[in-house]
Amino acid sequence: MKYVNFSLFSTILVAFISVTSFNIQAQKIFRPVNTQWFGHTITLNLNSKLDFSFNSQLRRRDFFKSKNIILFRPGFSYEINPKITLAAGYAILNTYVSPSSEQFEHRFWEQITYSSKFKVNNFSGRLRVEQRNSFISDNQDGKAINPYENRYRFQTKWDRKLHINGHKKIYIAAYQEFMVSNIKSNTDGPFFDQNRLGASIGCRFNDRVRLELGYIHVYQPIFLTEKVNINHIIALNLSNTFGLKTKP
Repeated sequence: MKYVNFSLFSTILVAFISVTSFNIQAQKIFRPVNTQWFGHTITLNLNSKLDFSFNSQLRRRDFFKSKNIILFRPGFSYEINPKITLAAGYAILNTYVSPSSEQFEHRFWEQITYSSKFKVNNFSGRLRVEQRNSFISDNQDGKAINPYENRYRFQTKWDRKLHINGHKKIYIAAYQEFMVSNIKSNTDGPFFDQNRLGASIGCRFNDRVRLELGYIHVYQPIFLTEKVNINHIIALNLSNTFGLKTKP
C-alpha cells in the first residue's frame, strides 16, 4: 500500500513538471511527428535470479516511409528480492536525422526497479541512468560533433490482467516516463529532455511468448531551438523468454 501511494505521488509529480514545462515553453513551435516502433526482446533465465536480455528495435516514421532508428540493447538483470531488481547493460543505435545527416550513439545504462502488487494491479517504479556518447555527422556541411550526455529516466508503470471467458492471457498497461539530460558542453545544467505517456494491450500466450501493441505520446523539446516535437508512436513488441533454469 505504501508503494501504491508512492507510485501515485510520483505520477502526479511527473505530470506537474511536464505541464509546467509545457507552459514555460508556450511560445515554442510545435511539430507533429508520427513514428512506428517494432521491437523484439529475448530474455534468457540464467538461474533463479540472473537474466540476460537482448532488445532490438526498428523505428520508422511518416507511416513507414522513412528510416528513423535502429537500436540494439543487451543487458543483465539481477533480482535482489521479489520487489527490487538491478540491471545494467550497453546499447548501440543509429539515428537517421535527415537524408544527409546521421547520429551514431553508444551508451551504457544502469537501472533499479521496484515492483509491488495491490489486489489484481501491478505497480512498478524505475530509475535508469544512461551515459550517452554520440557522433553526429552532416554530410552537406562536412561537420561532425561528438557530444557526451548523462540522461536520467524516471518511470512509473501500472498493469493488470483481464479476465475474459475465464482466461487471463490478455492484459492492459499504462506508464509515464520523464527524462532529464545533462550535456557536458551545456553550462546551464540539467534540462528537460522529454516526457512519454503510453498505454498498451498485450497477450501472454504462454511463459515464453508475449505480444504487445500500444500507443505512446511523446513531448520532446529540441535542444537549443524553439521547436518541440509531439511524437505519436504506434509500438508493436514481441517478447520471448527461455530458461536455462526454471524460476520458482
